[in-house]
Amino acid sequence: MRLQFSPEFRRDLRSEKSYLTEHTSKDYADKVGIIILKECSSLKDFPHKGKSASERFEIDTDMLFLVIKDYIVFYRVTNETIDIVRLFNTRMNILFRMFGIDTSDPESESFWDE
Repeated sequence: MRLQFSPEFRRDLRSEKSYLTEHTSKDYADKVGIIILKECSSLKDFPHKGKSASERFEIDTDMLFLVIKDYIVFYRVTNETIDIVRLFNTRMNILFRMFGIDTSDPESESFWDE
């Protein structure tokens, strides 16, 4: 199978490496980038090693996801390719950014307004 990296994934990876370079070091940013790309490359041999986003998040999607250190990579397996779609830091509101699902709890938000 062939890996195909989306423009969004490439942008996400560049952005994360830039953030890490600024807040830690270039060496650390490069190391994290290499780890992420190696794990993505391992999907060529084990395309279904990720978990189903549909089952995990109870949404209608054919996406799979892979947890790599503090990151989640969303991808899709087709007949000939593995499409690497997005990369998110686990601290982000991933469901909203990836699927537009608002997971905020109005009750917890109103707690701080009291």
